[in-house]
Amino acid sequence: MFVGPVADGATMPIGLSPFISTSPMFFRSSRITVTKNRKRFGAITIEAPMTKELIAAIAATEVGRDAYLINAFGKPFVTAGLGNKMRDWCDEAKLPECSSHGLRKAAAVALAENGASAPALCAIFGWTNLKTAQIYIEKANKRTLAATAYKDLEEAEQEESVSLSRPQNSNETNEGKSDA
Repeated sequence: MFVGPVADGATMPIGLSPFISTSPMFFRSSRITVTKNRKRFGAITIEAPMTKELIAAIAATEVGRDAYLINAFGKPFVTAGLGNKMRDWCDEAKLPECSSHGLRKAAAVALAENGASAPALCAIFGWTNLKTAQIYIEKANKRTLAATAYKDLEEAEQEESVSLSRPQNSNETNEGKSDA
């Protein structure tokens, strides 16, 4: 698959819509390749499988001859143009607080919550430093730990618990007993 320029110094895969198929074989072999042109680190190539959702979205969308994402003029987006269009799409979806960067961050946390490792996140997002991935893993761990703590609390509240300081039978009292 060839590549062409898009947002954040990245490139967008070039392909023709007839290559989009819903066959199981296509899902297993379809990959998307993006090259981020980063000033500080140089070009970074990201290669990842295309999800069923992405393939379905591409199949249901008008695509250009040279790129999957095209602007109103039928041309591939330039960096600023795609960023502006993402803003428009987020606003149309009534998600004014979302942005391209925010959606990438949310995806990183979601992947980390589902067990993605720091090297896996680096491979997916093109990061060169494991510390960057660790930020999202820690955020995911906090969410997971908080959810687990509340789930454990709910389960404990459902169980019938007996206090050790309560009388064992109706004739017994706690008088004269010590905690020692």
